[in-house]
Amino acid sequence: MKKKTLIAAAVVLVLGLCAVLFSKFARQRSSDMMHLTDDSLGQTVTVDISEPLPVNRNSWLLGFEDDENAVEIRVLLTDAFARTFERYVEQNVPVTGIIRKSTPEMFEEDCQTIIDYVQMLSEVSDDFGEITDDYIASLRSCISPYYIEATALNNDSFAAVKQGVFIAGIVLLIVGGILLIAALLRRSAWKVALACICIVAVPALIVGIVFFRKLQTVFSIRGDSSGMYCMEYTEDAKLAELLNANITSDSDLLAFLQKEELCGLPVDLKTGQNGCAAFKAAAADGTVLFGRNFDYPETDTLMIFCDPKNAYASYALADLREIGISTRRGKIDPDSPLGRFVMLAAHYVVTDGFNEAGLGVATLQLDNGEIHQNTGKPDLFVYCAVRVLLDRCATVDDALSLLEAYDIHSHNGNRQHLFIVDKTGRSVVVEWSDSEMFVNELDACTNSVLTPGDDYGAGADDRLPTILAALQEHDGTLSRDEARDLLAAVAQEDYTEWSCVYDLNRFAVDVWLDEHFDQPYHFGSEE
Repeated sequence: MKKKTLIAAAVVLVLGLCAVLFSKFARQRSSDMMHLTDDSLGQTVTVDISEPLPVNRNSWLLGFEDDENAVEIRVLLTDAFARTFERYVEQNVPVTGIIRKSTPEMFEEDCQTIIDYVQMLSEVSDDFGEITDDYIASLRSCISPYYIEATALNNDSFAAVKQGVFIAGIVLLIVGGILLIAALLRRSAWKVALACICIVAVPALIVGIVFFRKLQTVFSIRGDSSGMYCMEYTEDAKLAELLNANITSDSDLLAFLQKEELCGLPVDLKTGQNGCAAFKAAAADGTVLFGRNFDYPETDTLMIFCDPKNAYASYALADLREIGISTRRGKIDPDSPLGRFVMLAAHYVVTDGFNEAGLGVATLQLDNGEIHQNTGKPDLFVYCAVRVLLDRCATVDDALSLLEAYDIHSHNGNRQHLFIVDKTGRSVVVEWSDSEMFVNELDACTNSVLTPGDDYGAGADDRLPTILAALQEHDGTLSRDEARDLLAAVAQEDYTEWSCVYDLNRFAVDVWLDEHFDQPYHFGSEE
């Protein structure tokens, strides 16, 4: 009996291992990319998408062999495909599309992308040598005058088969393991299975009870293919712990997040550089609108709602890539269990938001060096200030009183200023220099220094004058659509990750991703 059970266990384990390996390494067969000519126009091809190089938000360059020569061809993605493209790269799923002729502008953009990429590599590696005109000419000769208009990035039936095979493989491995244990212990397989269930279920129950709030928050996360995620944070705000942690740097913040939210899990935290815009306007019905653009390289976005017992309810936005979550290679997939768990940390690294009391806050980058005050007051990392203000303050005066009580610290070789507005219509821009905090009574800001002094105007461009001119033209009164259009007017092409208009009186917000101003996401009151 033992011998038969061992044989059965071995067979089941082998089958399970084969199923798992198949689901991991099986790939759809790609079409052969033969030499492309004008006769190829309109043909449908399927090619692998390994090692793509981004051209812009919706275009990537892929390498393939054309008559034994390496050629780069553009793949043009629709908006529906652009957000999920990189996760398909990880899954080794080919892209199917139609051959089209590139315009001269597209061809030049592709050439410049390759040249910039090689020049960047030459700066960090000695393998390329000098980038000569002849070498650049050879690079240009590798660019295809055609492109692929993507029609499908995934064969749903094939993906479903792989997923089904993977699940079946895991089940077979579990069954095979139970049979093996039963044979070695000379026990009934059913008794062994019951014991295994108890061994797994009891710890799982304990973990569920201890981490109920965290699990409740994780399971509340929802997302779509555009990269917009939302989460209801159900834990009590740990404001006392945050303010007592003396956070003065990214590493201090990471240590706090690991301790308070991530159970010691080592994660990546890289608070990046960004260029943004914010303004305040009154609506015709008397409500106060707070507009905001967040400009940053491609990222996924998380809207966090929290209604804790010891703080104001709020909505706030976080850039997921700054906590290591992204569809990009080497990052944590936002749709993976680990990605959902790490999103807990985003509660403390929000960049803009508003609360039920009618206070709105945004942090915007300045390019005039870090600030590290040392006046003997408690420390507050400016990157955490948005969360603290949203949880604790109802008015601009409340916010200023809180900020005045702390030594402020910034990061990344830069400092930030804060745009703060409340539902009474008061708005300020808060900046720090040496040991002083400066309050500027202004209706808008971008990434330029606004406090008079040696750095005044540093980082200025045409966005702030555009905003101020529009506000002046309309006497500071904009409809929600006009506020949206103003955000569109100062958006930075391919770099504005989200735009939002907060209604501070109605506790409602509309969010647009990636300059798609015809596709709003609405959160909060429906009035």
